[in-house]
Amino acid sequence: MKKVVYISWMPLSEKVERDWYISYLQEHGVPVEYWDVTSLLFSEVRFQPSLNRDYLVAVTSYKQLQSLLIGCQGGDANFVMLVNYESRFNRLYRMLSTYGCRLFFFEWGNFPIKARSRTGKYATLLRHPSKFIREVWGKLSTLVGSKLMPVKPFDVVFTAGYASFAMHPRAGKKVPVNLCDFDNYVRTKDVDQRLIPGRYCVFLDINLAYHSDLKLVGWDFVTPSEYVASLERFFGMLEERYHVQVVIAAHPNANYGDLYFGRKAFKGATPELVRDAEFVISHHSTAISYAVLNRKSLLFIYTTEMERIYRDTIVGWMGDFAEYLNQPLYNIDKVQRAETIELREPDPERYDLYKYNYLTTPESEHSFTRDIFLAEMKA
Repeated sequence: MKKVVYISWMPLSEKVERDWYISYLQEHGVPVEYWDVTSLLFSEVRFQPSLNRDYLVAVTSYKQLQSLLIGCQGGDANFVMLVNYESRFNRLYRMLSTYGCRLFFFEWGNFPIKARSRTGKYATLLRHPSKFIREVWGKLSTLVGSKLMPVKPFDVVFTAGYASFAMHPRAGKKVPVNLCDFDNYVRTKDVDQRLIPGRYCVFLDINLAYHSDLKLVGWDFVTPSEYVASLERFFGMLEERYHVQVVIAAHPNANYGDLYFGRKAFKGATPELVRDAEFVISHHSTAISYAVLNRKSLLFIYTTEMERIYRDTIVGWMGDFAEYLNQPLYNIDKVQRAETIELREPDPERYDLYKYNYLTTPESEHSFTRDIFLAEMKA
């Protein structure tokens, strides 16, 4: 049986083991290695340490990577890429192409995001010269590299939803699957056990003020004190307006403990929290899937500082989400009275469109992705 080699830009965690089916493969006798290339690709960023596992390999140089690839020659390995193909990772992908690696990729987590104008994009970059230089250099190196050493297309792409299926036209094979959030929804939707008694709404936290991923893409952080104060004020108005308590679906990397602004915070329980909530509050998150699947009203929110920093990214994307799902969007710093906050009933047509474009397809919705994936790894 071929071993499965994950090449990842994420340190190994229990969540990674679960969400990327590592534990499931091992339970079914598939040998696994996890090549952690975070230090290789992001030497300037400090990450949380990986779990201590005997199948973990920390890759810190391209020479080491080359040696590992030589050891895998002969077609005895399937490579699952947890590194998106981007210009800044050309060297990694060229090396994998050189050694003829059989590459698998999950195309999921896509959203109904509109293309922002190039003028706006480059105006933003020009305000940050170092980012502009990296952008130009990346495009030049991609152009030159693609001519001198072409990168092979993925051999197999697992696609969640019709929008994902339309991507990767050069892929050798495309296999319909579900976004992991869809499978989590199926597993929990009929469980008759509430985490929170009484009426509540849930905020889908993205750890915005501290998220390490922002460093990877070169974005600025919001000011924690201002961000927290804005959320606290708005949550208070929501509780007054709708007679609910606000609870927090904490981001996996957040370190809030059990309380967030004095409110209950839960990790690893987002499907259950959304299932029983009256409505959902969100910035921009894949966890919006749970609100869509459970037919929950959504409030998309941002602050004035967020608009200044993320106008063409997070805040712009929230506008796209709100328009696509026909749900309201608020700058919470401009909300002065609780009675002006209005929920909107879920739009079944728009919610179904989102479901089948971005979460699942009729071909896969009655199966679990882990089983589809396992079958391909054993084929």
